[in-house]
Amino acid sequence: MKTKFRNKNGDLSLYSFACGYVQREETERMRKELFLEHSMFHVKVYHLKDGLFSDAIVWNTFDSLTDARKKYKSFKI
Repeated sequence: MKTKFRNKNGDLSLYSFACGYVQREETERMRKELFLEHSMFHVKVYHLKDGLFSDAIVWNTFDSLTDARKKYKSFKI
C-alpha cells in the first residue's frame, strides 16, 4: 500500500497531519505553521528576530482542514 503524503498542489495530505507532520513556510522575519493536535487544526504565525521566535502573533484553531488551510494561506510571508 502506497500512502500519499502530499496532495497534487504540494500541500500535506490529511494523512500526513494525522502522522504528526507540520506544514510550514519561513522567511528571515516570519514563520507560519499548520498542524493537527488534539483533533484540532492549528495555524500559528511567529515573528523571527535574529533567528529566534517571539511569541506567536496568531494562533487559531479549526475543526476542519479546509478552514485551517484558508487561514494558513491568507498569511503572506
